[in-house]
Amino acid sequence: LPDAGGELAARLDRLLAASYPAAEPGAAVLVERGGQVILRKGYGMANLELCVPVRPEMVFRIGSITKQLTAMAILRLAAEGKLALDDEVGKLLPGYPSHGRRITLENLLTHTSGIPNYTDFPAWKKIWRERHTPSEIIDSFKDEPLDFAPGERWRYDNSGYVLLGAILEKVTGRPYTDWMAETLLRPLGMTSTVVGDSAAVVPGRVTGYQGTPGHYVNAESLTSANPYADGAFLSTVDDVARWSRGLDAGALVRKDLLERMLTPYRLKDGRSTNYGYGWELWSYEGHRVEEHDGILNGFKAELLRMPDDRLLVVILSNNLDHQPSPAMLAIEIAAMAIGKPLAERKTVHLAPALLDRYAGTYRTEPDVVRVVSREGDRLFTQRAGFPKLEAFPAAENDFFYQGTMDRLRFVTNAAGNVTGLSLDRRYGGVELGVRTGGAVSAEGKGAGSG
Repeated sequence: LPDAGGELAARLDRLLAASYPAAEPGAAVLVERGGQVILRKGYGMANLELCVPVRPEMVFRIGSITKQLTAMAILRLAAEGKLALDDEVGKLLPGYPSHGRRITLENLLTHTSGIPNYTDFPAWKKIWRERHTPSEIIDSFKDEPLDFAPGERWRYDNSGYVLLGAILEKVTGRPYTDWMAETLLRPLGMTSTVVGDSAAVVPGRVTGYQGTPGHYVNAESLTSANPYADGAFLSTVDDVARWSRGLDAGALVRKDLLERMLTPYRLKDGRSTNYGYGWELWSYEGHRVEEHDGILNGFKAELLRMPDDRLLVVILSNNLDHQPSPAMLAIEIAAMAIGKPLAERKTVHLAPALLDRYAGTYRTEPDVVRVVSREGDRLFTQRAGFPKLEAFPAAENDFFYQGTMDRLRFVTNAAGNVTGLSLDRRYGGVELGVRTGGAVSAEGKGAGSG
């Protein structure tokens, strides 16, 4: 191992070797501190059928880490005066419907536009394996009503970044991939970062998998056209590190625009979203964190920076279902590197009668409901359309989820009745829910309406 922190490198190596066993899908990992490489290594298999191990120079899908590259492209065009961040989408894409609202580029960059996320559409899930042009993707969502008024809420939205790619093409007169390669990637030396059509031969490309030990399958292929400016790039840990160094060098865009990119956007009511332009922004033990993950067929990726500590962690994995996720592993690695390791999360036992107080239905947005239910002496929460998740009690009114940094707490009134919930998320801001009704526990007992 490159030795810029010997004992730390050895501890990280043990952690990663245990996380990515040699005979299973794996990951390429790079850790830098103060400009020095602490660890750069491959773990597990790049291809199970050929028994090819992962090497650190191999190429992975990076999914939504692509978004910060797209966001930087928009900032570059803003610096050149070719557009403004408060320009309305319809000004740059004539004919795009505004639905009677003012939707700006900043709304697209920060996931606050209210435009529905096309990858959530049931119809899209049936046809995503087919090749679609950006215009066809835009046609799939442009006439749908907004989920909320721009700037009033935060909701992750691939549609917004598809629009940003189309706007780049409209403004520059160049294909997205050509402009990105020539103007952004090549000057940084990111020669291994490409849009990877599943049919194209890409030297060093690893195979994507999903499943669990003994039950792995090849992930379904995905064309380069879907996704697009929202998640199309393949890359290596070295190229992602070049991208990070380019940000630190301040050579990519004016300082004021870079600061705007890395400042959490605030909603109209003043609440922070903990999200900038393609960056999740929060703090750990007083240390500033800038990160983003990427999730695509067969792949999970994570880029995490602690800029004040000059710390960088990049994990590119070819196992969609791996736990812990690269995001949580990166947080654990960063915490170890700054000498503030994650505390062991211990659970307490709560009586079923107490858990029944929390069971119920909570409306967090006009169109979003979370159901809290008790099964035996365990508590679960579920948002419609998403898997049911167990909430582990750390205290009487403090719950956590395995594999995340999210914390769940319940709101009570003066009489002690549960009236709502508060979900503190790493990014996207705090989600507040109002209790709207009781639920039924697994035993069939009414949980009451509180």
